[in-house]
Amino acid sequence: MNELDKLTAAREYIGMLARGRDPITGADVSDDSVLNNIHICRCLLYVEEVLGRVADAGGAAPKKGKKAPFHITREQLDRYEFPPEPLPVTKITQRIDALAAGDNMKKLCYRDITTFLVDAGALRTVTDAGGKQSKRPTPFGESLGIRLEHRQGQNGPYDVVLYDREAQKFILDNMESILAGRE
Repeated sequence: MNELDKLTAAREYIGMLARGRDPITGADVSDDSVLNNIHICRCLLYVEEVLGRVADAGGAAPKKGKKAPFHITREQLDRYEFPPEPLPVTKITQRIDALAAGDNMKKLCYRDITTFLVDAGALRTVTDAGGKQSKRPTPFGESLGIRLEHRQGQNGPYDVVLYDREAQKFILDNMESILAGRE
C-alpha cells in the first residue's frame, strides 16, 4: 500500500468515525460513545476534510499561495469608524486591515504609517540613554492631533504615541502615499 492509499484509507476511517460508525464492522457506535460528542464529531469531520485536500493534492500538503500586497480602496477607507478616544498606531492599523479584509493579502504594517509620518515631518525618531529608538510627535504632528502620553504599566512607566480623530483622518487621507512608500 502506497502513501496515497494509506491516506485515502485513513480519510475513510475518520469519516466513518465522524458519522458514528465503526470503520471495521460498519456498525453504529453506542449512544454513550465518545464519538457521539459534538466536539469530537466536528473535529473528526475537519480532519476528514483536511485529509481530502491532501489527497486531492496527490498526497502532499497543498502549498499556500503567496499573499498579495496590501491594498485598500477609498470606498473601504470611507467605512473607517472613528472612536471617541485617541488610538495608538497599532490599533489604527488593525482597524484599517479589518476594512481591507483580504484573507490572501499581506497586512498593513504600523511601520508603513510611522515611516510616512517621519518623512512628512509629523514624527521624529529619538534615542534614549539605553540606545532604544522610539517615535515622538513634532510640533507639526501635535498640530495634526498626535500626542505623547505617559502611562504606568505592570513593568513600570512607559510612553505611548496616540492619534486623535484628526490625526487618524490625516493617515486615511494619505493612505495612497503611505502604500506607495512601501514599494
